[in-house]
Amino acid sequence: MVAGARTGARGPHAPARRRVPLTRAAGLTSAEQLCTGQALPAFDTAAMDAYAVAGPGPWLMSADAVRAGAVEAPGELAAGEPVEISTGAQVPRGAEAVLPLEYAVRSGATVRGPAPAPGKYIRRAGEDAAAGPCLAPAGTRTGPALLALLALLAVAPEADVRDALDSLLHTYLGGGHG
Repeated sequence: MVAGARTGARGPHAPARRRVPLTRAAGLTSAEQLCTGQALPAFDTAAMDAYAVAGPGPWLMSADAVRAGAVEAPGELAAGEPVEISTGAQVPRGAEAVLPLEYAVRSGATVRGPAPAPGKYIRRAGEDAAAGPCLAPAGTRTGPALLALLALLAVAPEADVRDALDSLLHTYLGGGHG
């Protein structure tokens, strides 16, 4: 993040700009707006530890578990299939809902439980923030919420924040920020 710090009282001089690490940005004022071209979350995620299910039950396991932070997207579920899924993990294509572990009974490869309503316990892509709008204008004081947002957008905590924002803006907006 590029922080602006006023060196004197209101006057004709523009605020000084300096690069600061994210860990030292608290209380400073952002010199640039923070925008994202990617929805947050970027994909549908499980809202709890559960089974992602497709079609009516009972469901027959045929895939490995899907864990949060996995590098590869999970495979597609066919009707009658479940997959064990962690909170925050990407929901596989074909999954209609998420059946919480506390409502599921697993016996061998068979999972039984009440059929969840379509979309139940799935956090949809863009639910936190849609792609495109600016989430914080230039001049925003960097408190805990903005710092958490920067971290959520994958700005490394020890990174030079201006460089991280340059990278972020190029990645999410497809261009520079001026």
